Amino acid sequence: MRRSVRMGWILSVMLCVGWAVATATVKEIEPNDATPQAVGALSKPLTTILVDGTSGYAGDIDWFSFEVSGSGSQAIRLATESDVTWQIVLYADNLTHIVSGADSLTRDLAPGRYRVRIQQSDLGTGSYVFVISNALEHESNDGLVEATALGTLGSEPLSAFASIAPAGDVDFFSFDVPEDFATGLAPGMSRIVRIETPCPSGDTLLLLYAEDKTLERAVPVARNDDSGSGSWSRLYVVQPEPGRYTLRVHEYADNETIATYRVVVTAMTISNAEPNDTPDEATPLGVLAPGGRLETTQFIDEGDVDAFSFTVSATTCVLLETSGASSGDSLVCLYDQDGNEIACDDDGGDGVWSRLFRKVDAGRHIVTVRAADEESLFDYTLTLTTTSCPAEGPESEPNDSIGTADPITLPYDVAAEIAPTNADVYRFELTTPATVIAETYGEANGDTTICLLDAEGNTIACDDDGGAELWSLVRYELDPGTYFVRVELFAGTSPVAYHLLVRAET
Repeated sequence: MRRSVRMGWILSVMLCVGWAVATATVKEIEPNDATPQAVGALSKPLTTILVDGTSGYAGDIDWFSFEVSGSGSQAIRLATESDVTWQIVLYADNLTHIVSGADSLTRDLAPGRYRVRIQQSDLGTGSYVFVISNALEHESNDGLVEATALGTLGSEPLSAFASIAPAGDVDFFSFDVPEDFATGLAPGMSRIVRIETPCPSGDTLLLLYAEDKTLERAVPVARNDDSGSGSWSRLYVVQPEPGRYTLRVHEYADNETIATYRVVVTAMTISNAEPNDTPDEATPLGVLAPGGRLETTQFIDEGDVDAFSFTVSATTCVLLETSGASSGDSLVCLYDQDGNEIACDDDGGDGVWSRLFRKVDAGRHIVTVRAADEESLFDYTLTLTTTSCPAEGPESEPNDSIGTADPITLPYDVAAEIAPTNADVYRFELTTPATVIAETYGEANGDTTICLLDAEGNTIACDDDGGAELWSLVRYELDPGTYFVRVELFAGTSPVAYHLLVRAET
Protein backbone atom coordinates (compact mmCIF):
# COMPACT_ATOMS: atom_id res chain seq x y z
CA MET A 1 0.00 0.00 0.00
CA ARG A 2 1.28 3.49 -0.78
CA ARG A 3 0.54 6.93 0.68
CA SER A 4 -1.15 8.60 -0.97
CA VAL A 5 -4.78 46.01 -17.50
CA ARG A 6 -3.76 48.19 -14.58
CA MET A 7 -0.87 48.95 -12.34
CA GLY A 8 -1.73 46.98 -9.25
CA TRP A 9 -0.07 45.69 -6.12
CA ILE A 10 -1.67 42.59 -4.72
CA LEU A 11 -0.70 40.02 -2.16
CA SER A 12 -1.17 36.26 -2.30
CA VAL A 13 1.92 26.69 -2.00
CA MET A 14 4.70 26.12 -4.02
CA LEU A 15 6.84 23.02 -3.94
CA CYS A 16 10.45 23.61 -2.97
CA VAL A 17 11.65 24.25 -6.53
CA GLY A 18 13.20 27.61 -7.35
CA TRP A 19 15.09 29.20 -10.20
CA ALA A 20 17.98 31.57 -10.77
CA VAL A 21 19.42 34.35 -12.92
CA ALA A 22 20.41 31.77 -15.49
CA THR A 23 18.64 28.45 -15.01
CA ALA A 24 19.30 25.10 -16.61
CA THR A 25 16.93 22.19 -15.99
CA VAL A 26 18.04 18.67 -16.87
CA LYS A 27 16.72 15.17 -16.29
CA GLU A 28 18.60 12.44 -14.54
CA ILE A 29 19.86 9.87 -17.08
CA GLU A 30 19.96 6.27 -15.89
CA PRO A 31 22.17 4.37 -15.33
CA ASN A 32 24.13 6.82 -13.23
CA ASP A 33 24.76 4.53 -10.28
CA ALA A 34 28.53 4.54 -10.76
CA THR A 35 29.57 6.88 -13.58
CA PRO A 36 28.64 10.53 -12.93
CA GLN A 37 26.16 12.19 -15.23
CA ALA A 38 27.49 15.58 -16.38
CA VAL A 39 24.92 18.26 -15.59
CA GLY A 40 26.58 21.56 -16.55
CA ALA A 41 28.91 24.35 -15.57
CA LEU A 42 28.61 27.13 -13.00
CA SER A 43 29.99 30.55 -13.84
CA LYS A 44 29.36 34.24 -13.28
CA PRO A 45 26.82 35.77 -13.92
CA LEU A 46 24.92 33.74 -11.36
CA THR A 47 23.87 30.29 -12.47
CA THR A 48 21.59 27.63 -11.05
CA ILE A 49 21.28 24.08 -12.36
CA LEU A 50 18.18 22.01 -11.52
CA VAL A 51 18.20 18.22 -11.94
CA ASP A 52 15.01 16.14 -11.74
CA GLY A 53 16.07 12.90 -10.06
CA THR A 54 14.49 9.73 -8.71
CA SER A 55 15.54 6.96 -6.39
CA GLY A 56 14.00 4.06 -8.28
CA TYR A 57 14.68 1.36 -5.69
CA ALA A 58 15.80 1.09 -2.07
CA GLY A 59 19.51 1.90 -1.89
CA ASP A 60 19.64 3.53 -5.33
CA ILE A 61 22.62 5.90 -5.69
CA ASP A 62 22.71 8.73 -8.22
CA TRP A 63 25.97 10.32 -9.39
CA PHE A 64 26.34 13.73 -11.02
CA SER A 65 29.28 15.88 -12.05
CA PHE A 66 29.53 19.64 -12.61
CA GLU A 67 32.20 22.17 -13.42
CA VAL A 68 33.09 25.46 -11.75
CA SER A 69 34.47 27.85 -14.38
CA GLY A 70 35.92 31.35 -14.25
CA SER A 71 38.81 32.54 -12.12
CA GLY A 72 39.02 32.26 -8.37
CA SER A 73 36.97 30.33 -5.86
CA GLN A 74 33.17 30.59 -5.74
CA ALA A 75 30.70 29.80 -2.97
CA ILE A 76 28.63 26.89 -4.34
CA ARG A 77 25.35 25.72 -2.86
CA LEU A 78 24.24 22.08 -3.24
CA ALA A 79 20.71 21.21 -2.13
CA THR A 80 18.01 18.60 -2.60
CA GLU A 81 14.40 19.73 -2.56
CA SER A 82 11.96 17.00 -1.58
CA ASP A 83 9.56 15.83 1.12
CA VAL A 84 12.20 13.46 2.53
CA THR A 85 15.86 13.75 3.55
CA TRP A 86 18.63 13.09 1.02
CA GLN A 87 22.34 12.65 1.64
CA ILE A 88 24.71 14.77 -0.46
CA VAL A 89 28.39 13.78 -0.75
CA LEU A 90 30.75 16.08 -2.66
CA TYR A 91 34.00 14.81 -4.20
CA ALA A 92 36.83 16.24 -6.27
CA ASP A 93 37.10 14.85 -9.79
CA ASN A 94 39.60 12.24 -8.55
CA LEU A 95 36.99 11.08 -5.97
CA THR A 96 38.75 12.68 -3.01
CA HIS A 97 36.03 13.33 -0.42
CA ILE A 98 35.38 17.04 0.26
CA VAL A 99 32.24 17.32 2.41
CA SER A 100 28.93 15.59 3.20
CA GLY A 101 25.57 16.93 4.29
CA ALA A 102 21.86 16.23 4.58
CA ASP A 103 19.64 18.14 2.12
CA SER A 104 22.00 21.11 1.65
CA LEU A 105 25.59 22.30 2.00
CA THR A 106 27.68 25.29 0.89
CA ARG A 107 31.37 25.19 0.01
CA ASP A 108 33.96 27.51 -1.56
CA LEU A 109 35.17 25.68 -4.67
CA ALA A 110 38.05 26.51 -7.01
CA PRO A 111 37.59 26.22 -10.78
CA GLY A 112 37.51 22.60 -11.83
CA ARG A 113 35.30 19.52 -12.10
CA TYR A 114 33.47 17.95 -9.15
CA ARG A 115 31.40 14.85 -8.51
CA VAL A 116 28.31 14.46 -6.30
CA ARG A 117 26.61 11.36 -4.89
CA ILE A 118 22.91 11.55 -3.94
CA GLN A 119 20.98 8.92 -2.00
CA GLN A 120 17.94 8.89 0.25
CA SER A 121 18.96 8.86 3.90
CA ASP A 122 16.56 6.06 4.88
CA LEU A 123 17.32 4.05 1.69
CA GLY A 124 13.77 4.52 0.43
CA THR A 125 12.45 5.56 -2.98
CA GLY A 126 11.12 8.86 -4.24
CA SER A 127 11.79 11.89 -6.41
CA TYR A 128 13.79 15.04 -5.75
CA VAL A 129 15.17 18.16 -7.38
CA PHE A 130 18.94 18.52 -7.06
CA VAL A 131 20.04 22.17 -7.09
CA ILE A 132 23.61 23.33 -7.82
CA SER A 133 23.95 27.10 -7.56
CA ASN A 134 26.35 29.99 -7.11
CA ALA A 135 23.40 32.40 -6.68
CA LEU A 136 23.91 33.37 -3.02
CA GLU A 137 23.19 36.52 -1.08
CA HIS A 138 26.12 38.89 -0.61
CA GLU A 139 26.44 40.09 2.98
CA SER A 140 26.16 42.74 4.12
CA ASN A 141 22.87 43.24 2.28
CA ASP A 142 21.07 44.82 5.24
CA GLY A 143 19.82 47.97 3.48
CA LEU A 144 18.40 49.32 0.24
CA VAL A 145 21.79 50.49 -0.99
CA GLU A 146 23.51 47.20 -0.11
CA ALA A 147 20.85 44.97 -1.72
CA THR A 148 22.05 41.80 -3.46
CA ALA A 149 21.39 42.35 -7.19
CA LEU A 150 19.37 39.52 -8.74
CA GLY A 151 19.46 40.97 -12.26
CA THR A 152 16.90 42.00 -14.87
CA LEU A 153 13.63 40.12 -15.31
CA GLY A 154 13.45 38.10 -18.50
CA SER A 155 12.27 34.71 -19.60
CA GLU A 156 13.99 32.94 -16.70
CA PRO A 157 13.21 33.52 -13.01
CA LEU A 158 15.67 35.28 -10.70
CA SER A 159 16.72 33.64 -7.46
CA ALA A 160 19.24 33.50 -4.63
CA PHE A 161 19.91 31.38 -1.56
CA ALA A 162 20.08 33.28 1.73
CA SER A 163 19.79 32.97 5.49
CA ILE A 164 18.55 35.12 8.36
CA ALA A 165 21.36 35.05 10.93
CA PRO A 166 21.86 36.25 13.56
CA ALA A 167 18.37 36.95 14.91
CA GLY A 168 17.29 40.38 13.71
CA ASP A 169 19.15 40.07 10.39
CA VAL A 170 17.46 41.67 7.37
CA ASP A 171 18.17 40.78 3.74
CA PHE A 172 17.59 43.07 0.74
CA PHE A 173 17.49 41.97 -2.91
CA SER A 174 17.02 44.15 -5.99
CA PHE A 175 15.78 43.39 -9.49
CA ASP A 176 14.99 45.47 -12.57
CA VAL A 177 11.87 45.44 -14.72
CA PRO A 178 12.91 46.37 -18.30
CA GLU A 179 11.18 49.05 -20.40
CA ASP A 180 9.72 46.47 -22.82
CA PHE A 181 8.50 44.14 -20.07
CA ALA A 182 4.77 44.48 -20.87
CA THR A 183 4.92 45.47 -24.55
CA GLY A 184 3.62 43.41 -27.46
CA LEU A 185 1.09 41.46 -25.40
CA ALA A 186 -1.83 39.79 -27.12
CA PRO A 187 -5.33 40.99 -26.11
CA GLY A 188 -6.40 39.64 -22.75
CA MET A 189 -2.83 38.85 -21.64
CA SER A 190 -1.07 40.38 -18.62
CA ARG A 191 2.48 40.43 -17.33
CA ILE A 192 2.59 39.44 -13.68
CA VAL A 193 5.56 39.12 -11.34
CA ARG A 194 5.45 36.52 -8.57
CA ILE A 195 7.83 37.07 -5.62
CA GLU A 196 8.17 34.40 -2.96
CA THR A 197 10.35 32.72 -0.38
CA PRO A 198 9.65 29.00 -0.87
CA CYS A 199 10.83 26.52 1.75
CA PRO A 200 12.08 28.77 4.55
CA SER A 201 12.88 27.05 7.80
CA GLY A 202 10.90 29.71 9.62
CA ASP A 203 8.34 32.50 9.24
CA THR A 204 9.34 35.10 6.66
CA LEU A 205 7.88 38.52 5.95
CA LEU A 206 8.28 40.37 2.63
CA LEU A 207 8.28 44.12 2.00
CA LEU A 208 8.58 45.42 -1.58
CA TYR A 209 9.91 48.86 -2.52
CA ALA A 210 9.63 50.70 -5.85
CA GLU A 211 11.29 53.86 -7.09
CA ASP A 212 9.03 56.90 -6.66
CA LYS A 213 10.06 59.36 -9.38
CA THR A 214 8.36 62.29 -7.67
CA LEU A 215 9.98 61.71 -4.29
CA GLU A 216 13.18 60.43 -5.96
CA ARG A 217 13.54 57.58 -3.52
CA ALA A 218 12.37 54.03 -2.93
CA VAL A 219 9.05 53.69 -1.12
CA PRO A 220 7.22 50.59 0.21
CA VAL A 221 4.44 49.45 -2.12
CA ALA A 222 3.49 45.96 -0.89
CA ARG A 223 3.84 43.71 2.14
CA ASN A 224 3.10 40.04 2.76
CA ASP A 225 3.41 37.62 5.62
CA ASP A 226 1.75 34.23 5.07
CA SER A 227 0.17 34.22 1.61
CA GLY A 228 2.14 31.13 0.67
CA SER A 229 1.69 27.76 2.34
CA GLY A 230 2.17 27.74 6.12
CA SER A 231 4.46 30.63 6.99
CA TRP A 232 5.83 31.12 3.48
CA SER A 233 5.44 34.56 1.91
CA ARG A 234 4.32 35.51 -1.59
CA LEU A 235 3.58 38.75 -3.46
CA TYR A 236 2.09 39.32 -6.90
CA VAL A 237 2.70 42.47 -8.94
CA VAL A 238 0.32 42.97 -11.88
CA GLN A 239 1.59 44.98 -14.87
CA PRO A 240 4.57 46.51 -13.01
CA GLU A 241 6.05 49.78 -14.21
CA PRO A 242 9.62 49.55 -15.57
CA GLY A 243 12.33 50.35 -13.05
CA ARG A 244 14.22 49.14 -10.00
CA TYR A 245 12.45 47.14 -7.27
CA THR A 246 13.91 46.09 -3.96
CA LEU A 247 12.68 43.30 -1.72
CA ARG A 248 13.21 43.18 2.03
CA VAL A 249 13.11 39.78 3.75
CA HIS A 250 13.20 39.23 7.48
CA GLU A 251 12.00 36.80 10.11
CA TYR A 252 8.47 37.77 11.14
CA ALA A 253 9.18 38.59 14.79
CA ASP A 254 12.89 39.40 14.31
CA ASN A 255 13.77 37.07 17.19
CA GLU A 256 14.56 33.83 15.35
CA THR A 257 17.12 32.74 12.78
CA ILE A 258 16.27 31.10 9.44
CA ALA A 259 18.98 28.65 8.47
CA THR A 260 18.21 28.75 4.79
CA TYR A 261 15.59 30.05 2.38
CA ARG A 262 15.38 31.01 -1.26
CA VAL A 263 14.00 34.22 -2.71
CA VAL A 264 12.49 33.66 -6.17
CA VAL A 265 11.21 36.33 -8.60
CA THR A 266 9.29 34.96 -11.58
CA ALA A 267 7.91 36.87 -14.60
CA MET A 268 4.78 35.33 -16.08
CA THR A 269 2.64 36.05 -19.13
CA ILE A 270 -0.87 35.03 -18.14
CA SER A 271 -4.29 35.23 -19.70
CA ASN A 272 -6.24 37.58 -17.46
CA ALA A 273 -9.20 38.58 -19.63
CA GLU A 274 -11.85 40.20 -17.48
CA PRO A 275 -14.73 40.17 -17.00
CA ASN A 276 -15.29 36.43 -17.25
CA ASP A 277 -17.10 35.92 -13.95
CA THR A 278 -20.40 34.53 -15.26
CA PRO A 279 -21.49 31.89 -17.81
CA ASP A 280 -22.50 34.66 -20.25
CA GLU A 281 -19.00 36.19 -19.96
CA ALA A 282 -17.19 32.84 -20.10
CA THR A 283 -13.93 32.77 -22.03
CA PRO A 284 -14.31 30.25 -24.90
CA LEU A 285 -11.64 27.54 -24.88
CA GLY A 286 -12.83 25.81 -28.07
CA VAL A 287 -13.98 22.34 -29.07
CA LEU A 288 -12.83 19.39 -26.95
CA ALA A 289 -12.46 16.62 -29.50
CA PRO A 290 -12.13 12.88 -28.68
CA GLY A 291 -8.60 12.32 -27.43
CA GLY A 292 -8.15 16.09 -27.32
CA ARG A 293 -6.87 18.56 -24.75
CA LEU A 294 -7.62 22.19 -23.91
CA GLU A 295 -5.42 24.25 -21.59
CA THR A 296 -5.17 27.81 -20.29
CA THR A 297 -2.98 29.52 -17.68
CA GLN A 298 -4.78 32.17 -15.66
CA PHE A 299 -4.62 34.35 -12.56
CA ILE A 300 -7.15 34.42 -9.71
CA ASP A 301 -7.43 37.82 -8.06
CA GLU A 302 -8.92 38.27 -4.60
CA GLY A 303 -12.62 37.31 -4.69
CA ASP A 304 -12.41 36.59 -8.44
CA VAL A 305 -14.22 33.89 -10.44
CA ASP A 306 -12.95 32.72 -13.83
CA ALA A 307 -15.53 31.16 -16.18
CA PHE A 308 -14.65 29.21 -19.34
CA SER A 309 -16.75 27.49 -21.98
CA PHE A 310 -16.04 24.43 -24.11
CA THR A 311 -18.09 22.29 -26.46
CA VAL A 312 -18.22 18.57 -27.23
CA SER A 313 -19.90 17.07 -30.29
CA ALA A 314 -21.02 13.84 -28.60
CA THR A 315 -21.41 12.33 -25.15
CA THR A 316 -17.90 12.35 -23.68
CA CYS A 317 -16.09 11.77 -20.39
CA VAL A 318 -14.03 14.78 -19.39
CA LEU A 319 -11.26 15.25 -16.83
CA LEU A 320 -10.84 18.82 -15.53
CA GLU A 321 -7.72 19.64 -13.49
CA THR A 322 -6.01 22.67 -11.99
CA SER A 323 -2.28 22.72 -11.35
CA GLY A 324 0.68 25.06 -11.08
CA ALA A 325 3.80 26.06 -9.18
CA SER A 326 1.79 28.32 -6.86
CA SER A 327 -0.05 25.29 -5.41
CA GLY A 328 -3.21 27.39 -5.08
CA ASP A 329 -6.28 26.07 -3.31
CA SER A 330 -8.84 26.06 -6.11
CA LEU A 331 -12.52 25.16 -6.35
CA VAL A 332 -13.71 23.96 -9.78
CA CYS A 333 -17.35 23.59 -10.86
CA LEU A 334 -18.85 22.16 -14.05
CA TYR A 335 -22.19 23.34 -15.52
CA ASP A 336 -24.32 22.25 -18.46
CA GLN A 337 -25.38 24.60 -21.26
CA ASP A 338 -28.46 25.68 -19.26
CA GLY A 339 -26.35 26.71 -16.28
CA ASN A 340 -27.26 23.73 -14.10
CA GLU A 341 -24.46 22.59 -11.82
CA ILE A 342 -23.18 19.12 -12.69
CA ALA A 343 -20.44 18.77 -10.07
CA CYS A 344 -17.79 20.66 -8.09
CA ASP A 345 -14.43 19.67 -6.64
CA ASP A 346 -12.14 21.29 -4.10
CA ASP A 347 -9.11 19.14 -3.23
CA GLY A 348 -9.42 16.11 -5.52
CA GLY A 349 -6.16 16.87 -7.37
CA ASP A 350 -2.55 17.02 -6.28
CA GLY A 351 -2.12 18.88 -2.99
CA VAL A 352 -5.07 21.27 -2.72
CA TRP A 353 -5.59 21.53 -6.49
CA SER A 354 -8.87 20.36 -8.06
CA ARG A 355 -9.63 17.34 -10.22
CA LEU A 356 -13.13 16.62 -11.58
CA PHE A 357 -14.20 13.68 -13.77
CA ARG A 358 -17.65 13.56 -15.36
CA LYS A 359 -19.57 12.28 -18.37
CA VAL A 360 -21.09 15.20 -20.30
CA ASP A 361 -23.62 15.34 -23.10
CA ALA A 362 -23.03 16.97 -26.47
CA GLY A 363 -23.19 20.74 -26.39
CA ARG A 364 -21.69 23.75 -24.63
CA HIS A 365 -20.49 23.49 -21.05
CA ILE A 366 -19.13 25.95 -18.49
CA VAL A 367 -16.22 25.53 -16.07
CA THR A 368 -15.62 27.98 -13.24
CA VAL A 369 -12.49 28.31 -11.13
CA ARG A 370 -12.29 30.27 -7.89
CA ALA A 371 -10.18 30.25 -4.74
CA ALA A 372 -11.49 28.09 -1.93
CA ASP A 373 -10.60 31.04 0.31
CA GLU A 374 -11.90 34.22 -1.36
CA GLU A 375 -9.00 36.24 0.05
CA SER A 376 -6.43 34.04 -1.71
CA LEU A 377 -4.89 34.75 -5.09
CA PHE A 378 -2.67 32.59 -7.24
CA ASP A 379 -1.77 31.64 -10.79
CA TYR A 380 -2.97 28.30 -12.13
CA THR A 381 -3.30 26.15 -15.24
CA LEU A 382 -6.70 24.65 -16.13
CA THR A 383 -6.52 21.51 -18.26
CA LEU A 384 -9.43 19.68 -19.92
CA THR A 385 -8.90 16.25 -21.47
CA THR A 386 -11.18 13.52 -22.76
CA THR A 387 -10.80 10.11 -21.15
CA SER A 388 -12.37 6.67 -21.14
CA CYS A 389 -15.92 6.49 -19.86
CA PRO A 390 -16.59 3.93 -17.12
CA ALA A 391 -18.82 0.91 -17.49
CA GLU A 392 -22.20 1.40 -15.83
CA GLY A 393 -24.47 -0.88 -13.88
CA PRO A 394 -26.79 -1.22 -10.88
CA GLU A 395 -25.82 -2.52 -7.46
CA SER A 396 -26.79 -6.05 -6.47
CA GLU A 397 -28.22 -6.53 -2.97
CA PRO A 398 -27.28 -7.81 -0.48
CA ASN A 399 -23.87 -6.15 -0.56
CA ASP A 400 -23.47 -4.87 2.98
CA SER A 401 -20.18 -6.59 3.86
CA ILE A 402 -16.88 -7.57 2.25
CA GLY A 403 -18.21 -11.14 2.04
CA THR A 404 -21.19 -10.07 -0.10
CA ALA A 405 -19.50 -7.14 -1.91
CA ASP A 406 -20.45 -6.36 -5.51
CA PRO A 407 -17.47 -6.98 -7.84
CA ILE A 408 -16.67 -4.07 -10.16
CA THR A 409 -14.00 -3.56 -12.82
CA LEU A 410 -12.45 -0.11 -12.94
CA PRO A 411 -13.50 2.34 -14.16
CA TYR A 412 -17.07 1.75 -13.06
CA ASP A 413 -20.14 3.87 -12.30
CA VAL A 414 -22.69 2.17 -10.02
CA ALA A 415 -26.31 3.34 -9.81
CA ALA A 416 -27.55 2.43 -6.33
CA GLU A 417 -29.79 3.27 -3.40
CA ILE A 418 -28.80 3.25 0.26
CA ALA A 419 -30.89 3.16 3.42
CA PRO A 420 -29.88 4.89 6.68
CA THR A 421 -29.21 1.56 8.44
CA ASN A 422 -27.48 -0.11 5.51
CA ALA A 423 -24.03 -0.15 3.89
CA ASP A 424 -23.13 -0.85 0.27
CA VAL A 425 -19.76 -2.54 -0.34
CA TYR A 426 -17.96 -3.01 -3.67
CA ARG A 427 -14.86 -5.07 -4.47
CA PHE A 428 -12.21 -4.30 -7.10
CA GLU A 429 -8.78 -5.57 -8.11
CA LEU A 430 -5.64 -3.64 -9.03
CA THR A 431 -2.98 -5.35 -11.12
CA THR A 432 -0.60 -2.36 -11.18
CA PRO A 433 0.09 0.49 -8.75
CA ALA A 434 -2.47 3.28 -9.22
CA THR A 435 -4.18 6.21 -7.57
CA VAL A 436 -7.78 5.18 -6.92
CA ILE A 437 -10.51 7.82 -6.80
CA ALA A 438 -13.91 6.82 -5.41
CA GLU A 439 -16.71 9.38 -5.20
CA THR A 440 -20.46 9.55 -4.74
CA TYR A 441 -22.74 11.93 -6.60
CA GLY A 442 -26.38 12.26 -7.60
CA GLU A 443 -29.36 14.49 -8.22
CA ALA A 444 -30.50 14.42 -4.60
CA ASN A 445 -28.45 16.20 -1.95
CA GLY A 446 -27.27 12.97 -0.34
CA ASP A 447 -24.96 13.04 2.68
CA THR A 448 -22.72 9.98 2.37
CA THR A 449 -19.44 8.68 3.72
CA ILE A 450 -16.94 6.56 1.79
CA CYS A 451 -14.28 4.26 3.19
CA LEU A 452 -11.54 2.45 1.29
CA LEU A 453 -10.72 -0.98 2.77
CA ASP A 454 -7.90 -3.47 2.24
CA ALA A 455 -8.33 -7.17 1.42
CA GLU A 456 -8.98 -8.02 5.09
CA GLY A 457 -11.54 -5.26 5.51
CA ASN A 458 -9.24 -2.91 7.43
CA THR A 459 -9.91 0.78 6.87
CA ILE A 460 -7.33 2.59 4.72
CA ALA A 461 -9.00 5.98 4.32
CA CYS A 462 -12.45 7.55 4.73
CA ASP A 463 -14.17 10.76 3.63
CA ASP A 464 -17.39 12.55 4.47
CA ASP A 465 -17.91 15.75 2.44
CA GLY A 466 -14.95 15.78 0.01
CA GLY A 467 -17.17 15.64 -3.08
CA ALA A 468 -19.78 18.04 -4.40
CA GLU A 469 -22.19 19.41 -1.77
CA LEU A 470 -22.36 16.72 0.95
CA TRP A 471 -21.24 13.89 -1.32
CA SER A 472 -17.97 12.05 -0.61
CA LEU A 473 -14.64 11.59 -2.39
CA VAL A 474 -11.60 9.60 -1.35
CA ARG A 475 -8.31 9.49 -3.29
CA TYR A 476 -5.46 7.14 -2.40
CA GLU A 477 -2.33 5.61 -3.93
CA LEU A 478 -2.51 1.80 -3.82
CA ASP A 479 -0.30 -1.16 -4.69
CA PRO A 480 -1.67 -4.15 -6.65
CA GLY A 481 -4.19 -6.18 -4.70
CA THR A 482 -7.82 -6.61 -3.66
CA TYR A 483 -9.69 -3.63 -2.18
CA PHE A 484 -13.19 -2.62 -1.13
CA VAL A 485 -15.23 0.59 -1.15
CA ARG A 486 -17.92 0.97 1.55
CA VAL A 487 -20.66 3.59 1.17
CA GLU A 488 -22.92 4.66 4.04
CA LEU A 489 -25.29 7.52 4.82
CA PHE A 490 -23.93 10.09 7.26
CA ALA A 491 -27.32 11.56 8.04
CA GLY A 492 -30.95 11.25 7.01
CA THR A 493 -33.91 9.00 7.69
CA SER A 494 -34.93 8.05 4.14
CA PRO A 495 -33.22 5.98 1.44
CA VAL A 496 -31.09 8.01 -1.00
CA ALA A 497 -30.36 7.25 -4.64
CA TYR A 498 -26.71 7.81 -5.55
CA HIS A 499 -23.97 7.00 -8.02
CA LEU A 500 -20.60 5.60 -7.01
CA LEU A 501 -17.82 6.34 -9.49
CA VAL A 502 -14.58 4.44 -8.97
CA ARG A 503 -11.61 4.85 -11.28
CA ALA A 504 -7.84 4.44 -11.27
CA GLU A 505 -5.11 6.76 -12.50
CA THR A 506 -1.56 5.52 -13.14
